Amino acid sequence: MNSSDKHIAEEQMPEAVRRHLAAMKRRKRIKLAILAILCAIPLLLVGFWFWSSSAGDRAIQAEIDRYIAAGEPIYPADFDPPPTPDENNAALALKNAAAALVLDIEDSSFDFAEHGRIPKQIAKHHDDFARIIKTNSEVFALVRQARSMTGADWGVRLRSPMINFILPNLSDHIRLARFLCSTAIYYHQAGNDAEAVELLRDVLATAGTMRKRPFLIFNLVAIAQEDIAYSVIEDIAVDLKISPASTKSAGRKQVLSLISELLDEEELRKSAQWSFYSERACVFDTAMLWLDGRLNFSSIGISPRSGLDVVGKTGVLKPFLKKDTVRMLRYMTAQAEAAGQTNWPAAKQKMPQAPDVGGFGAGLTHAFSRILLPTLSRAMKLDFQTRAMRRMSAVALAIRLYEIDNGSRPAKLADLVPKYLPAIPDDPFDNPGRPLRYLPKAQRPILYSIGSNGIDQGGQYAGDPDDSPDYGDYDIPFFLNGDRPRYEEDESEEPEPTSQPRPVMP
Repeated sequence: MNSSDKHIAEEQMPEAVRRHLAAMKRRKRIKLAILAILCAIPLLLVGFWFWSSSAGDRAIQAEIDRYIAAGEPIYPADFDPPPTPDENNAALALKNAAAALVLDIEDSSFDFAEHGRIPKQIAKHHDDFARIIKTNSEVFALVRQARSMTGADWGVRLRSPMINFILPNLSDHIRLARFLCSTAIYYHQAGNDAEAVELLRDVLATAGTMRKRPFLIFNLVAIAQEDIAYSVIEDIAVDLKISPASTKSAGRKQVLSLISELLDEEELRKSAQWSFYSERACVFDTAMLWLDGRLNFSSIGISPRSGLDVVGKTGVLKPFLKKDTVRMLRYMTAQAEAAGQTNWPAAKQKMPQAPDVGGFGAGLTHAFSRILLPTLSRAMKLDFQTRAMRRMSAVALAIRLYEIDNGSRPAKLADLVPKYLPAIPDDPFDNPGRPLRYLPKAQRPILYSIGSNGIDQGGQYAGDPDDSPDYGDYDIPFFLNGDRPRYEEDESEEPEPTSQPRPVMP
């Protein structure tokens, strides 16, 4: 039957039959359309996957190219130090000094965590300290030698996977800084302020060398070392003996050199930024290893997230996780830029909002951000706190110089410029041009910074003036009389009275 005959036949059919056949044809066309769509969807999804994955690769490479063009490190080998001969390697000298340190009294005698305890402990164990200082003459020589060296190769070579990097023992270097600072107090008590000042300069140089390692933890150790030195300056600046002659009193040029070193924050700022770059590199390296199938999160101890490894084998989430990798890189870069600022308000403006990884969907597509991104804001705040104490330490030494020359402290900090300070340091927690504050007539005379809350509370450092300072809610003080409020101490810590004069160190 030809088509015209078929058409005639259909027209001769009853209306109900024709409608039924038409409906069957429509259903057939619909089924074919649905089948075509079902066949096309996988093809479209595969095409979209390849397009998204390729776009993700291009976006990651564009970020990396931007960092390389800016001279920023991003790959593990970028953090390798330049070749350094042993005779000019400050890191090697400090490692040898830390290894050579011998203490035969309990370490708690050097515990600066208990503010105000150290001077009493040193006075109580004065003879023991004199013997220990003599025993560790090699340690002092190595530390002083390291200060004159310009190279710093700790022997650390970061390689992929960076997340498996094993941290070296850092407690020895904290112990070394505590010992050097305790010895500075000992010399001050013995009337040899020249050597006390040199030891403080040694500690600052030691911390500077520590900062030449990658990873944030090393920057935090350097901050801890410096904070011990600042606490010693606070304790001894009130009666530091300074004279122009080369005697047991600290020399004027010597103190001015220490002030200059305290005010020079360029390397400190660069090192803080460098440590954030190394954290960025670790995050990037870990993400790329997982995307390339060379790393499982469960293999590095992230068992609660190991389900991602199962899904990851299918590759379904890779385009989303590549996009998340770009998001992480930009987040970490913004953190590093914030760390490089000279004041806290500028840093806060640079600090990015943490990505929202809540919810099931975001938990999968932002899995890298949820698992790998470190919390760095607290470390950054700590860095600016130590900058505040560093600047106030310099100002306190300048005030002491002024007091020796004029018989009393300056009425205002502007009196220190330009003879004792090139300028009054800005408060790192305030806007540019707003200097540190000075309360010379207070019950406890202080310098102070307004702290991270950005509110000038008139030098209030705690709810009660007899309480230990609370840096989180109040201003950050530096006590010019060395009378920082302390926690109650055991009276047994007091040195026993003696009729014998305390020996003076040669």
